[in-house]
Amino acid sequence: MTYSYTFKHIENIGLAHPNLTLIWILHADKIPPHIGISVDGYFFSLKTEGKDENIPLSLLITMLKNKKITTVAVALEETLDLVKIRNIFENQTKIPKSETCLLPILQLLNKSNSVSTVSELLKELEAKQQIKAFFGLNLYPEFKGLHAYSAKEIQERINNLRNA
Repeated sequence: MTYSYTFKHIENIGLAHPNLTLIWILHADKIPPHIGISVDGYFFSLKTEGKDENIPLSLLITMLKNKKITTVAVALEETLDLVKIRNIFENQTKIPKSETCLLPILQLLNKSNSVSTVSELLKELEAKQQIKAFFGLNLYPEFKGLHAYSAKEIQERINNLRNA
């Protein structure tokens, strides 16, 4: 299996403080994974048919555990403002045509749209020393990283979800 990003050290999610700014990689073992963000204990994500807003982390973690969803949470060095996150998600209804769930995350982190995959975002954050730690949930022993995939595969998956 080819990985586009390999994790060096992943700690147990129980060690993550809820007030950290965390980028959540859900279905981290799938092509493509889904991405969301949390700050001050609240989770947000943009989906094909809606969005998650102000979801308490305790509810998110319970759902992830119950559904056994392979998850990596990336703690950022920078703490983002909850009001800013709410404002960005307030103006979104679902993933716009030809965009991905990365869109609001890139906006929040002031990253260019040249980043088209989660792996590219992680590499950029790592190069700028903006990652504090990685935390995992429901990871299996063979889990090493994010599978390689293309922007085309992301759009195919989004289209499949929209047409389901």
